[in-house]
This record gives sequence, C-alpha cells and structure tokens, in this order.
Amino acid sequence: MGTLLPPQAPSNVVQRSKNQRYGKKKSTTYLGLIAYVIQDSPDKMLTFTQLMDKLGAFLSGDRKGIENNIRVCLSSNDCFVKVPVSPYMPHSKKNFWKFDESQITAKMARRHFKGILDLFPELSTKVRMEAEQISERSAAVFSPKPTLARPQMQNNNEVNFSSPFSIESILKYSRPNAAPRFADPPRNCYLKYPVPRYACDAHHFGL
Repeated sequence: MGTLLPPQAPSNVVQRSKNQRYGKKKSTTYLGLIAYVIQDSPDKMLTFTQLMDKLGAFLSGDRKGIENNIRVCLSSNDCFVKVPVSPYMPHSKKNFWKFDESQITAKMARRHFKGILDLFPELSTKVRMEAEQISERSAAVFSPKPTLARPQMQNNNEVNFSSPFSIESILKYSRPNAAPRFADPPRNCYLKYPVPRYACDAHHFGL
C-alpha cells in the first residue's frame, strides 16, 4: 500500500471547507480537496496511497467507497495528471498524481474551490479577470447608444418654390378670385368698324 504518512494538521480554511463540503453547506468538492492536498505536498505530487492517507484528515466514512470516488475523480478530470514513479518503468501500476492548474476554468474554480480559492493565486486571478470581462461586456450592452442628431427640417412657410407646377401655384390659379385681372383699355383704343350699307337692306334678307 505504500508508506503511511502522518496526517498533517489542516489549516483553518481547509478545515472549514471540509465541514462545509461534508456538512450542511457542501461547498468544496472532491476535486478541490484533492487539488489542495496535492499542492500542499512538498513535491506537488502524491501516489494514490499517499493521497488517500492525507485525505483521511478531511474525510470520514467507508474508506472503500471514498477510494472509488477519488479514483473516478482523478481519472475523469484532465487537471489531474498521472506521472510514472520511475521514468524507466512507464507502464508501472504505481504512479504519482499531479495537479495541472491550467486545466481549471474560472467556472470550475467557482464551483469546486469555494472557501479555498485564495490558496490558488493563479485560479483566483483567472476568476477575477473573467468577472471583470463579464462586467465590461454587460456595461457595453446596457450603456445608452449615442443618438445621431436629426437634420433640422426647413419650415415649409419659408420655402419659396416658384415653379408653375407647384401645389401653391395650382391652388392659386384654381381659386375664382385669384384669376388675373387686366386693366380696362382706354376708350380711344376701341376700334369702330363701319357697318356695311347693305347689312340692313330688306332685299339682303330675301324680303
């Protein structure tokens, strides 16, 4: 099974996270707890047996069931990397487990590292930067858009359109009282045509 390591005294933060995860609040998950235990080790990697021994300070219950849960968590998450104990025995059943922090997204950090996020500075920075980006996008979406000034419409009364086909011209000449008036010509301008002498003769009309 490997060397049995004495359990280290957990910090207040991790102890509180343990109580929250396996108590009423259940904030820290297996993933976060495993990541903490691995990162807290001197070489930043542990064998499965060493890992279970350290997790014993935080977990209680059926050890066999807990081991199965831990194995599933290690094999189903890319953030846990298997490293051969000996480079000359790559297919050995005994391996170290390392934690690859770069595989943790901000969403995973918020879900699995509640209460212990401050112990992972890079993850904390990633969560903060994502929150700032979301805030900036929200501000850009809900900020009022600049309104374009509408061109000022010119008053129709101030526009003089003198075309004979304009509406004003048509309406003007359609009114009876708007007909053009001409001055009476002087009397000496009337032409007097002589009446033909035969115009009134009786024989002219067949009488």
